[in-house]
Amino acid sequence: MQGLVTRLLLLVSIALLPVLAFEIYTEGDARQVRQQLVEDEALRLVRLIASEQQRIADSAEQVLDAISSTPAVQDHRPESCQRILANLLARSPRYNNMAVLGLDGHFLCTPALADPAISAADRYHFREALRTGGFVIGEYAIGRDSGKPTIHMAKPFIDANGRVAGVVVAALNLDWLGRQLARLALPPEAVAVVIDRNGTILARTPDPQHLVGRPMPDENRFALQGSEVRVVPNLTQNGRDLIVGYSPPGTEPKGLLVAVALDRAVSFAAVTQANRTGVALIVAGGLLALLITALLGGRLIRRPVERLLVVADRWRAGDLTARSGLRVDGSEFGRLAAAFDTM
Repeated sequence: MQGLVTRLLLLVSIALLPVLAFEIYTEGDARQVRQQLVEDEALRLVRLIASEQQRIADSAEQVLDAISSTPAVQDHRPESCQRILANLLARSPRYNNMAVLGLDGHFLCTPALADPAISAADRYHFREALRTGGFVIGEYAIGRDSGKPTIHMAKPFIDANGRVAGVVVAALNLDWLGRQLARLALPPEAVAVVIDRNGTILARTPDPQHLVGRPMPDENRFALQGSEVRVVPNLTQNGRDLIVGYSPPGTEPKGLLVAVALDRAVSFAAVTQANRTGVALIVAGGLLALLITALLGGRLIRRPVERLLVVADRWRAGDLTARSGLRVDGSEFGRLAAAFDTM
């Protein structure tokens, strides 16, 4: 009879296996769904940050257009131009400096007196603005006039004769840029960065101070290529598994790389916890079912069968008065007991 109960326990265990397998299967399916959701979230955040950077660039271009259209710049009046730039700079904490440069790269006008020997002729933003004739986002640099870390935004200005007369420049304050980045509604575990076309970090959240001005890791420089928003579904860095969305410098705003990294462990925590809870419940339910089977199997199956075997042994020994003593009812053992007792 012990073997019968053992077989019952084995049957219960086997019956639980499909339930456990289904839980594992659904967990894998849930992780795939979660993976897609996290990738979509990374792309959404990248587009959010890129649109914010584009708004900042558009605002800078409007400022440059306004400066270049003033009579002080058009008529080459340095003192009036200096007052205009000083007033603009005082009201705009986002900028470290502003300037009007001649075609040779020397200052025509600055908010304060500048060293006449200083030239921006070798700077990317100056050369590219003259080459393209349009608005340009430059590269990480230390301002030669302000001495502060910055990224220059530049645009040529046209004189009254319709000719390019120089370049108007606004130097963006990177501390301000970092604060703007930190103000965006990002998940707590997200890491967001803004990087120039050369791979130098301009802004980062969180912990910006020790990374701004440093080059991005070499293994991540692939993100500087391309012209469309993308996602890297599995990137390992500093021992962390990341899902990274990025917008390369070839997208808008042109000249800036925007990237957002989401921690896979944090993003999948809910799915992992739900799976662990489901498996734990199945295991607990299985153990409870095995315990109930062991307890009730002995009472409802083993004992009645052993009683009937005892009666059968007494009959074989010649005692035909032996009876099962089991309750006669509509159950299988009740009907079997009635058949034994009336045999």
